Amino acid sequence: EQLPLVWTKATSWRVPPELYVGGPSPQRFYWQVWVMRQTGVAEDGSWIGEPLSPAGQVRSFSWR
Repeated sequence: EQLPLVWTKATSWRVPPELYVGGPSPQRFYWQVWVMRQTGVAEDGSWIGEPLSPAGQVRSFSWR
């Protein structure tokens, strides 16, 4: 499942506990970071932007 795009000015982001579904196997999450510049706001209130850097390395963790 594709998770929503998250914009933050912080150097960290906590995964919301409601994303943990439990079960016998650990969940694996993957993420990637871009440095972005906000260039506007869409009709739904989400930010519109342009990348200022190439995408960072894909990272992952397992949630047990």
